[in-house]
Amino acid sequence: MPEPEVPETPGDPGAAAPGGPAAPPALGDVAARLATRAEVAKLAHELDLAPDELAFLADEPADALRALRTDVATSLAARHEARLRRVAGLAGVLPPGLAARAAQQAGPVVGARVASALDPDDAVRLAGRLPLDFLAELTLSLDTAGVERVVPGLDPALVTAVGRRLLEEGEHLVLGRLVSAVPPEAALAVVEHADPAALLQVALLVDDRSVLPGLVRELPVDALRAVLAACHDHGTETDALTLLTALDAPGRGRVLTCLASLPAEHRAGFLTVAAELGAWSEVLPGLAHVDDAALGTLLEPPAGPAALAGVSAAARAVGDTATAARLDAVAP
Repeated sequence: MPEPEVPETPGDPGAAAPGGPAAPPALGDVAARLATRAEVAKLAHELDLAPDELAFLADEPADALRALRTDVATSLAARHEARLRRVAGLAGVLPPGLAARAAQQAGPVVGARVASALDPDDAVRLAGRLPLDFLAELTLSLDTAGVERVVPGLDPALVTAVGRRLLEEGEHLVLGRLVSAVPPEAALAVVEHADPAALLQVALLVDDRSVLPGLVRELPVDALRAVLAACHDHGTETDALTLLTALDAPGRGRVLTCLASLPAEHRAGFLTVAAELGAWSEVLPGLAHVDDAALGTLLEPPAGPAALAGVSAAARAVGDTATAARLDAVAP
């Protein structure tokens, strides 16, 4: 079952203040709010609650919620640890086929907890005997520790099949955990034919953001363009900018180069949101990896002149006179 939408955080930074318009929010604030919403959703999933039941946590830092989620998962596992280890010990000595039948009789939730307690080699053997539908259901209840212990040893083809089934079901939260635990080629195979908007949501929910630069580097250009186009269609340019903050300079440059290849209204939407959020310091590192032709296109009207002013100011603020001079040289 797809996870429910994460509720909006109350007190949006961009909300109008009494007596006049509010100052535009900093991208860091927006990124922090989105990270908090993601962590609320993950914690709700751990507790089998709807995210809006945890809306009172909307102002908490994402790091604190992540620590709480880890503590909750550890505590839940500890309550039944001795029993699960006994069951896991039994499952480890049963023939794989019989262990697989027993797991299906126990159900996916119990199966996931037992899998987390199994020796990784035994868990991998068991997974290879389970039907795909049951394995996908089991993965929904597999905690982060279980994912990290079991998934890397699985056949990449099986991981891809399970991931695609989860993608079909809209389980973006679970996929965010899997992406952090599987080789990049397996993650890319899962999302090869993904809906672009879903692809962005999975990326935003990845547990370990350090894997994102490598994935964006390997993502086909057409897929990256499709994600940016979907942001324009759905009005989620802020999500794209937030994702940009997780990338290295070459990754940011690749995103900006793809943006330059899109129609003017797509570029304008992205750059307008960047201006509203004061995000030019996040855009700046990528410009060294954008060629002059693409950079000139980005600076074209209607949003280009404001982008030029904003990013030039950001460059001068950090003493990057070379980039400021280059911007002046390629401006239309």
